[in-house]
Amino acid sequence: MSAVSRYLSTIGRRGGLKSRRALDSATARAMVTVREARRAFRRFHAVCFSSYRPDLKITQADVPWVAEQLVRHGDRDARRVGVSLTSPSKSTTPHPAAQQSAPDRSRMTARVVSLRSAEAEDARMGGSAEDRVAAVSELTAEAWRLSGRPFPTYSRATMPIVVSTLRDHVQ
Repeated sequence: MSAVSRYLSTIGRRGGLKSRRALDSATARAMVTVREARRAFRRFHAVCFSSYRPDLKITQADVPWVAEQLVRHGDRDARRVGVSLTSPSKSTTPHPAAQQSAPDRSRMTARVVSLRSAEAEDARMGGSAEDRVAAVSELTAEAWRLSGRPFPTYSRATMPIVVSTLRDHVQ
């Protein structure tokens, strides 16, 4: 064996011995839980965490918050993961990012529902359906004013659009 090979063998062996560490079982479990919480945050970001940055760093202190969000806002799979992340005895505290600033509304999704549906009665904005329609009308008028363009004068029946179905385009 050459001198270079012996030297590399020696430093390689020493590095291998020094880099080994012993983890107690509680620390190892905590590391696994954080890794699972990070994975769940990425997997269910669109469903449960859409108002937060996708690259948000999840730490051990965030695990109860991630579990709570998964259980509160998630589907069946997300709830299952949320329950597995933490035991009921652990307290859930709000995530620091939730206290610092308002959610990024540009990344939120929205659904259009009929005003006569039961979902429309879920008044997260408050007030009656008529109040919400009036608020949307006022916001729309303000948006057109800010754009510097005239408010459209056409009616719903004469809108300059064509509505068609996919069936109309399939040959």
